[in-house]
Formats: sequence, C-alpha cells, structure tokens
Amino acid sequence: MRSLTSSTHSPRLQMNDFLSVTESLPLVNIESIAGTALVVAPHPDDETLGCGGAIALLRQLNILVAVSVVSDGTQSHPNSKAYPPPVLKRLRERESLAALAILGVDKDAVTFWGMFDSQVHLNSTPSAIAAVSNYLKNLAPSVIFLPWRYDPHPDHRASWRVNEKRCGRRESS
Repeated sequence: MRSLTSSTHSPRLQMNDFLSVTESLPLVNIESIAGTALVVAPHPDDETLGCGGAIALLRQLNILVAVSVVSDGTQSHPNSKAYPPPVLKRLRERESLAALAILGVDKDAVTFWGMFDSQVHLNSTPSAIAAVSNYLKNLAPSVIFLPWRYDPHPDHRASWRVNEKRCGRRESS
C-alpha cells in the first residue's frame, strides 16, 4: 500500500487508498464488546466529533466508555487575547466533559494527558509510551478507538503511534 503522508498524492488517490484500506478492516459486532471501550482523542473535541455516535451507542448498550484526551488543545486559537493557553485549556476540558456527559460518559472515565497541542509527536518518548502502557494495563479495554494512522494531522498520527506501540501491533501498511 502507498503511504498517504506523501505530498505527491492527489486528493482522489488518497480517497481511493483510504477506501481500499477500510475494506480490509475487521468488523466487530458492537453488542459483542464486553468490558470497557477506550476512545483515544488527540485533541479535546476529537472524541465527540470522531466517535460521538459510537460513544452514544456504546453507552445505550451499557458498555463502559473511557476517553483518553492526549493534547491540551491550546493551539486551536493561537495568539488569542480572549483565550490564552491556560484559559483555553480549561475551557476545552470543560467542553469535552460537558459533551461526554450528554453522551453518558462519567467525568471520572476521562483522562486528560495535557501534552502540548501540535507537539504530541515530540512527546512520543519511551516514558510517554510507558505511561500509556500503564494506563492501558490498568484500564484493560476490550476495544480501542484510535485515530487513523495516516491522518494528515501530526498529533493524530502520533496518538495512534504511541497506542499502537503499547499494543505491540505492527502492521506493514
């Protein structure tokens, strides 16, 4: 399979590659999930924008959902006078917690890692991988929702990479 991170690919070719990848993904009957489902969100709001429907369905089926928010989300409004990074960090966390509460996720099931937004790839260190490993070991999720490994945003790719390394799964594509 072609790498989708190359700038030489046209949008149409990228979509074709994406569609060919999805055909090989395993399908899971959502009702067969036992235990906890983990949603990994590179930024505050990615959990609801990317997995809101899945979270709502999982909670409707009384499946526990935990959410791991990787970055602090402070670069969504760089140089903002109204929302400097510390204010924006607290706001983004409150917004995520409020949205997740509507979806049925308890605030105690949400972990904010607080890595600096747009720099997650720099935090994919052995110590970060060890922290994720410990978190996953304690949580023991039965299924993990991750960002797509070829996502154009480096924080999304890095969030996938850190969790993929912990799971010990290496795929050639």
